[in-house]
Amino acid sequence: MFEVAHWNWWTLGAIFLIVELMLPGVYFLWLAIAASLVGLLVFIFADLAVIWQVFLFGLLSLISVIAWLTWQKKHPQKSEEPLLNQRMQRYIGKQASIVEPIINGQGKAQIGDTLWQVAGDDCPKGTKVKIIGVQNSTILSVELLDN
Repeated sequence: MFEVAHWNWWTLGAIFLIVELMLPGVYFLWLAIAASLVGLLVFIFADLAVIWQVFLFGLLSLISVIAWLTWQKKHPQKSEEPLLNQRMQRYIGKQASIVEPIINGQGKAQIGDTLWQVAGDDCPKGTKVKIIGVQNSTILSVELLDN
């Protein structure tokens, strides 16, 4: 009869850990934990039938993934920089100076060392504006500042 030793499960757990390191996500970690736990159970109960080993692996995998998803939903990760990859969103609320006059609703403003297309009420070069939004991920919406 076919027999699976405890070290087979630990090897499978190690393989899952290696896959976890190579791929994004966190699912293979939980499969590695489940395989290692089955290996521990087979080490303790050496006569555990293969069908029960596979069943326990499936059950422990399911339980560990569901537990992780439940925990993650209750404890969402909070970033210190929530707009890190949303550069234009970071400018909302900041002031800028118009470097090319806004004519027919379109112009350019300088923020730091970058020129940005802006949309807003017509105004001359040098006007101070406040950034109020983003259009089409390439144009900043602006409004005139009250002087």
